Amino acid sequence: MLRWSGSSVLVFFMIPVLSGANAFSQSNSIDREHDAIVISGEMLAPFAGAPIGDLFLYSFDSQTKVFTQIPFQFDERGISGTDTSFFITDDGRLDDDDELAFMASDLGDRDPANPPIAPGNWLSDVISMTNPRVEISLTDVLGSSTLSKSQGLAQGWAYLFRSSSLTKEFTEDYVTYAGPTSGGNDTVVGETYTVGAGAKGFYNDLFLPNAPSTDLLDRQKIRGRLFGPFSEDDFSFNAVEAIDGPVRVVRNLDLTFLILNVSLPFQYYRSSFTLGGNLDIPSGLITEIRHSVDLSNNAIGMAFTNANNTDIPVDGTVDTPNTQIEKSPEFNYTHVTGAQGTIIQVFVVPDSIGDAQDLFYQDETGINDPGDGDAIGDHGIIVKANTGGTVSGKFPLALDMVLLGPNQPSSIGGQLVQFKENPLVIDTLSQTFNQVVPVELASFTASVEKSDIRLIWITASETNNFGFDIERSSHVSEDWQKIDFVEGKGTTSAPVRYEYKDEGLPAGAYHYRLKQIDTDGSFEYSQVINANIGLPETFALQQNFPNPFNPATTINYEIPAGLGNTSEIVQTTVTIYNLLGVEVRKLVAGEKRPGFYSISWNGQNDEGSEVSSGVYLYRLQAGKFTDTKKMLLVR
Repeated sequence: MLRWSGSSVLVFFMIPVLSGANAFSQSNSIDREHDAIVISGEMLAPFAGAPIGDLFLYSFDSQTKVFTQIPFQFDERGISGTDTSFFITDDGRLDDDDELAFMASDLGDRDPANPPIAPGNWLSDVISMTNPRVEISLTDVLGSSTLSKSQGLAQGWAYLFRSSSLTKEFTEDYVTYAGPTSGGNDTVVGETYTVGAGAKGFYNDLFLPNAPSTDLLDRQKIRGRLFGPFSEDDFSFNAVEAIDGPVRVVRNLDLTFLILNVSLPFQYYRSSFTLGGNLDIPSGLITEIRHSVDLSNNAIGMAFTNANNTDIPVDGTVDTPNTQIEKSPEFNYTHVTGAQGTIIQVFVVPDSIGDAQDLFYQDETGINDPGDGDAIGDHGIIVKANTGGTVSGKFPLALDMVLLGPNQPSSIGGQLVQFKENPLVIDTLSQTFNQVVPVELASFTASVEKSDIRLIWITASETNNFGFDIERSSHVSEDWQKIDFVEGKGTTSAPVRYEYKDEGLPAGAYHYRLKQIDTDGSFEYSQVINANIGLPETFALQQNFPNPFNPATTINYEIPAGLGNTSEIVQTTVTIYNLLGVEVRKLVAGEKRPGFYSISWNGQNDEGSEVSSGVYLYRLQAGKFTDTKKMLLVR
């Protein structure tokens, strides 16, 4: 029968390093050494209301059968409304407002005992035996570089115990905070970096271990044009608050610019930090704005790389880089490395602010930039309005920065983007000393991919499992309906991963559950999970896939909601042309409602005859919107 082992959420993502893995091994195979894991208090429900001082985190060694306490910290954080600040009153007891933070690099093996055998598979502490423990498992769906790809997922584990007689055993302090001495002038020291801020709280010092006395940073820049140029020097400093823990330093910088109140939240870890927040820019004021990191003369000799530029020398000499960047939700990276060290940033840029969003890169001495006469490898993002227009909306300041040793390969930047798009998944399981409930259904999650919903569930073990009915209810019908059946693995002690895609759904709310059926016909239901299909916000014509193609290809397009008419129906055509502009095939002709659409072309014309190899154009015309793209047919 089906037993549910816990609840799954995405792990808080800092900056992971290249991974690969085996989810079904009992040994830790996650090697994302820069990942910071943050778990909300609601995932630790067995300890709800417990004194936080009675909770301690351990890793387990499956060879020695020994638990070792690892660095961790609990931080109180607002979760209601718009206040997500860390700087709220802490009642000292675990609730949904608390966050548990630790590092993926400290994960251990899984305790396979079922039930655990005292004292080797439990702490020898007697009080802990009277309380449950929480097994925390992390899964990397992309695998681990330490394992072959065929071995599947990577996993690592940690165990949270409760006892009033336990004490802190670890000595590590991965990151420390000092200051401020005046204004916002403070310092954060991680294992691979030292970051210092100026009087207004913007970071303007950066020291890496290979050159601990060499400042590689001139300043963090927020520049733009109002009635004239403005810079970060025009911001007014209000306050800086900080929490200094063994795993992370939480720092919030409070500023004012014109009529804007600006809050910049930072989180610093052992080898990386994140900056969050936006500048909420009112309309009619600013014509362009940028956020960038300007390196110092000490960075000369390093090289700049991103997805569209390779090894541009940082030398104070003007360059002409490719300034194209990916728009949200795609991620971008920048990578600067040399004998001095390595600086990598990962960020997103929405196309909803300004008329042009580009990479900013300037490497030039003697420039006329407010407060600065040189730009040495100055890189970031810039947003501009068209002539006569202004920029308005939320300008993103958020980025993830990882700081490493010298001459790191530029491929790391692209790998970090890949892992940003595939974050670790976390699952928690409550266990007791006398009996641990057998783990069968370890996780059950849903993710939305435009008009499709992908269901993934993992069983940790199976006994006489005939299979799963997949059942769905929705905003249209609250009745549960079977939509498919997935065959089980019978009896196995190895975890199994299942996947199912529910395709072509209209917008709305959907609910799913699994009906697990034993070979004797008995059955049990899983918990219900939810997913929502939204409507597109803009018109879009996607690149066909595959491309080149033979014999057929698929074209996806999107019709947004909010078209301004009562029915929201728009006359739509999708047409194939040759390079001479002659119509080859009319694929779509009719009225379409808002939604995601997909149409295939089999390489035939309107008469049903196959067309020859070559480049063809396909055009979407929906109301006043028109877009055209190319595709290649290869016979």
